[in-house]
Amino acid sequence: MLQLQRLSGWSSLQQRLSATLPAAEIEESLALRVLVQVLVIVGIAATDMAAETTLSVWAVPLSLLGAAWSWYRRRRSNTAVKFLLAIGMLLMLLGFFGKLLGSLNDTRLVLAELLIQLQVLHSFDLPRRKDLGYSMAIGLILLGVAATISQTSMFGLVLLAFLAIALPTLMLDYRSRLGIDKAAPKKTRPPWRSPDVLVLAGPPAIGSLFGGDRPAGAGCLLPLLPPLSGLSVAVLSGEQSGGLPRSISRRAAGGV
Repeated sequence: MLQLQRLSGWSSLQQRLSATLPAAEIEESLALRVLVQVLVIVGIAATDMAAETTLSVWAVPLSLLGAAWSWYRRRRSNTAVKFLLAIGMLLMLLGFFGKLLGSLNDTRLVLAELLIQLQVLHSFDLPRRKDLGYSMAIGLILLGVAATISQTSMFGLVLLAFLAIALPTLMLDYRSRLGIDKAAPKKTRPPWRSPDVLVLAGPPAIGSLFGGDRPAGAGCLLPLLPPLSGLSVAVLSGEQSGGLPRSISRRAAGGV
């Protein structure tokens, strides 16, 4: 009984939280999500290369796993996951203060390690475009930390790679903000139907080619017409056409 009461209390808490929280606007662009993760990976790799650490060994796979999880669960509330992520961030903050006391002279690596840990946890909850913006900011901060630590020219290549990835990422982010990538309703076209009457109107010289004045000339241009089933041809000269324009007019079957 006690266990059933706990489960019912947890479900009621989830319902209350989902009712009070506003509905999040889900980011549907998979290309934007992939490029953001690539930016984060470049930032982590740059920090590892500059500080000669091995944080990317566990941070990159976990970040990719979290990004895949958040993509497949982007339309769900994930209340339990968010609760666990908040507890994990608090534990990482306590560990950060413990390491900070041991390295008061240079806190850059400690801060970079904290950012990487937070990014790994944050990658498990990326439903909105704003969350992807936080990940891009973390990748940029990690690149800045690596720039202050690096002492080799290899950082220039990493910087070029980051810029090459950042430009299309910003373009996709801007398109998402404007709503350009949202699927527009497709216009349905009625099925094409072959005309049953083809009226040719023009001067007598043109009408004569079709047999209007000279029956012997009817075979000059009629063989050039496409083979349409149920098509009858009416040829009018310039005088017979009356107010008809001097061009080819087609009346589809069932039309006005």
